[in-house]
Amino acid sequence: MSSVDHRSFGKPSNQPVFAALDIGGSKVVAALARSRPIVDPTSDGIEILGVHAEPCRIVVNNAVQNAEPLERAIRAALDEAEKQARIQVSAVTLGISAPGIRGELRTGEAQFSVQREVDDNDARQAVQNAMVEFAPQGRSLLHALPIYYAIDGTSGIVDPRRLHASRLGAAVYAVTAPSGFLNNVKACVQRAHVEVSTVLAGSYASGLATLLPDEKAIGALVIDIGAQACSMAVFADGALVHVDAIPLGGAKITADLAQIMCTNEPVAEKTKTLHGGVIRVDDADPSVTRRIRTARIGSDGRLESAEFELNLIRDVVRARLEETFELIRKRINASEYGTRNATMRVVLTGGASQTPGIADLAQTVLGRAVRCGRPLGVNGVGATQLGPDYAAAVGLLRFRASGARAFAAPSKRPFRNLFAWGGSGD
Repeated sequence: MSSVDHRSFGKPSNQPVFAALDIGGSKVVAALARSRPIVDPTSDGIEILGVHAEPCRIVVNNAVQNAEPLERAIRAALDEAEKQARIQVSAVTLGISAPGIRGELRTGEAQFSVQREVDDNDARQAVQNAMVEFAPQGRSLLHALPIYYAIDGTSGIVDPRRLHASRLGAAVYAVTAPSGFLNNVKACVQRAHVEVSTVLAGSYASGLATLLPDEKAIGALVIDIGAQACSMAVFADGALVHVDAIPLGGAKITADLAQIMCTNEPVAEKTKTLHGGVIRVDDADPSVTRRIRTARIGSDGRLESAEFELNLIRDVVRARLEETFELIRKRINASEYGTRNATMRVVLTGGASQTPGIADLAQTVLGRAVRCGRPLGVNGVGATQLGPDYAAAVGLLRFRASGARAFAAPSKRPFRNLFAWGGSGD
């Protein structure tokens, strides 16, 4: 494959421009943005310069099924976003979503010979001590974000700098992914001629984009419903405290419809988009359309016109979503946050969260308050059109924009990824 001229337009920019690349189960999203002064209290100072989503159904079940199509999709998404922004980038903040992403709480402590003022290096040392001997078999670290610090045994400190202590503790939430999957994705990105500066779990990024400040502080569960997986992230006291994922997503609904309709995937996907929902229509109401016309595979193997009951389509969609939310409920209840306030409010995002009636269904099954979330406080090119399926990409940009408060571990350590104060990214 050519590696010469697909990025030949324009010149590298000296402006504070940053890029995000969100690789999901059905598409690759590239987004470019820059920081700008905050003049609107509803904005966080991010201006979108270019954004593009390129269809790609190659990442399935923690594996890259075929590298070449993924590389093409990455290049196409970056190309278009760069053309919109008229700027060329050399590095991206990468977001990935997969059922194999997991998290683990780690604790560590740095001790000082005398009580003194805590600085950046001390905080870094406490976090590094929490990560000592952290080497999960077959897994690689995405990010390790402090949940809180402790000063001489007193926990709950968000930022210990300039405080005096003889002992500084750190509680760190370390998120990992299967090494083979992560390495393959990063290799595909690098073959698109950009470097990966940071990798974040997609559900964490989605939370940064969709949660209100009060929700992050009080606690909330973010459910990013993608094509191949439902990814979860729990926030409490402004920090990420739990991640999980299940291998069920919008693609399962499409497959169910294709089977029940005896049709192919594109027709099933279009039917889901145009007619999907979880609320049955009233058969007794003459003003409501009760049958839809679409296509099925005929006896000769070709598509032919066919009619289906709309309620049949709705029943299939509802059944799969009920199963999905039931499994999520069990996973969350089995976690240490199952009965805590942090999971009592839920924000749905991702492409499938746009299904009509999904919030009410989720609230019924999960037994929690539910709302649908979309990227908040974004300005710039097409910002008002960015729906829930762009949440992870916007969250990646938001995290990158907060880089002034982030620091990296020394390169000789095995956990070279990024740390951030409190893990909130805002």
